[in-house]
Amino acid sequence: MFEGGLAVKAGEKLVFELLPFIGIGIGSNELDVPSLGLDDSGTGLYLMYGVKGGAFFSVSDSVELGLEAGLYAFDQDQEIDFGGFTEDFTFSGSGATVSLVCAVKF
Repeated sequence: MFEGGLAVKAGEKLVFELLPFIGIGIGSNELDVPSLGLDDSGTGLYLMYGVKGGAFFSVSDSVELGLEAGLYAFDQDQEIDFGGFTEDFTFSGSGATVSLVCAVKF
């Protein structure tokens, strides 16, 4: 995954971040419908993208605590061969995330 963005230090111990991100990979899905005699799988390019922001507080020189929130989406197109005919499928979705963060610096 690739991400990069803006970080602003608001005092000695508080940092705010805003990070867009994108990830590219391969996704795999399996289709199994016994009543129709279908049992096959396919793979295709998987794309995930979004933006997240966070606030982080330095507890000490080596520990940070924070809260992140973001929006993300994904898309995947793939082709499944059913032993005689091929069908194209598109999978997609989106959502919101919220995370508590504890970072330890080494």
